[in-house]
Amino acid sequence: MEELKENRRLSPRILLIGLVILALLCLVLALLYNIITGGDETGGGTPTATLAPTGGVTVIITPEEDEQFTPTPTRVISDAPTATPTPAGELSDTPTPAPATPTPRSTSVASDFDNSPGGSPRRDDILKNGGFEEGFADQGVARQWQSFKNDNIIVSYSPETVPLFVKDGNTAQRLSLAQATLGDRYGGIYQQLTVVPNQTYSLILNGQIRTGLADINLSSYGYRMQYAIDPTGGDNWQRIPTEDWVELPWDEQLLNSDEVTFLTYETEIKPTTSKITLFIRAWNKWADPGLAEYTLDSLSLVGAVPGSAPDQGSDGTLVDGGLPTTGSGDAGGLIGDGRFWVAMLILLLLATGAVYRGRWGTY
Repeated sequence: MEELKENRRLSPRILLIGLVILALLCLVLALLYNIITGGDETGGGTPTATLAPTGGVTVIITPEEDEQFTPTPTRVISDAPTATPTPAGELSDTPTPAPATPTPRSTSVASDFDNSPGGSPRRDDILKNGGFEEGFADQGVARQWQSFKNDNIIVSYSPETVPLFVKDGNTAQRLSLAQATLGDRYGGIYQQLTVVPNQTYSLILNGQIRTGLADINLSSYGYRMQYAIDPTGGDNWQRIPTEDWVELPWDEQLLNSDEVTFLTYETEIKPTTSKITLFIRAWNKWADPGLAEYTLDSLSLVGAVPGSAPDQGSDGTLVDGGLPTTGSGDAGGLIGDGRFWVAMLILLLLATGAVYRGRWGTY
């Protein structure tokens, strides 16, 4: 009878010991499972990445890609024009006439970026409505473009539709400047663009200057055209330094003549920011009440298309930015978790106390 009572006294203790041992066994099994199959938790498994399709190709998006599109107030271009601007009173270059037979304007250089090692971003014409075929606003400025001018001159914008004054397609952009009461009168158009920093872009401009004199000697180079690039993507043409305006080597042709041709200018620019602005302006140098017609057509800026390239370094070269990993903040899963070891210590103390009381303790 005394032995039976003793067994009943020991039963709760044995039950407690069994529960503690079972809990320890579960923790040990969980730890083993975490070590064997917890590759993702410990950072030793295959890293994952956020993917986004671009131009039919899956591109890895990394934090560096966001940084490359942060505008900075750095000067924008490394300009290497193919023709030297003509100073007033001196003719140093002969304009290049456009072909007699208009050819379709091809803007796409490649349909996608190269997937081979060291592949380059997709190149295309990033200028919008550079052919002036997408219609005109009420004030006569082509859509996607904005206009600007200064005072003391009348500037009119209109679509040009006479085939002789259109290089490609059906329309061109005409700027008419008249009644200049002061020298250095301007009228022009501009477009703000998104580019890929540190990539080279090819700029192609085609235009005509038509005056009643049609002679640079008689007008003393009085009717010219210029372009400039704003490195900050701004919309104020008057903030661009005078030395940053590039004079186009296009001489005057006779107004209302049936023998005028388009003149072409090509150069390369290399932006260092993600936003730039292309300005093109007609320039009446002298006070003159007469009329000058300026025509632009088939403009293009061919280069890297934003969003189509792999990650790029600060110098514009393609780099492997690495794939983001998951579980990097897990500190080795359960093994590196201090709470796990505290729980283990408490359970071991409980188990030790339970065994001691079960074997040697008395009520």
